[in-house]
Amino acid sequence: SLFRAGYGEHPERFLSKDELDDYRASLSYYNSQYLELLAMLNTEQSVLFKKLQDNRSDIIGLERDASFHCGLCVGLKLGSLSSLLL
Repeated sequence: SLFRAGYGEHPERFLSKDELDDYRASLSYYNSQYLELLAMLNTEQSVLFKKLQDNRSDIIGLERDASFHCGLCVGLKLGSLSSLLL
């Protein structure tokens, strides 16, 4: 805001002490808000990553179950076909 207003990197050259104190207080407030949001995003990212890992484990388990059942069904069908041929 002050940077865009033309004060550049050195607003202390153009502001009174009270204005500079307000400016620093605003920077401190916005910095704390930024850090709080960053912490919330990191927490949310961790939660989502954990859910993704859990879902991936579930999917892998389902794939294993499905391949076992499919293999069992194919084996039973082949066994019944071979018994018919004998």
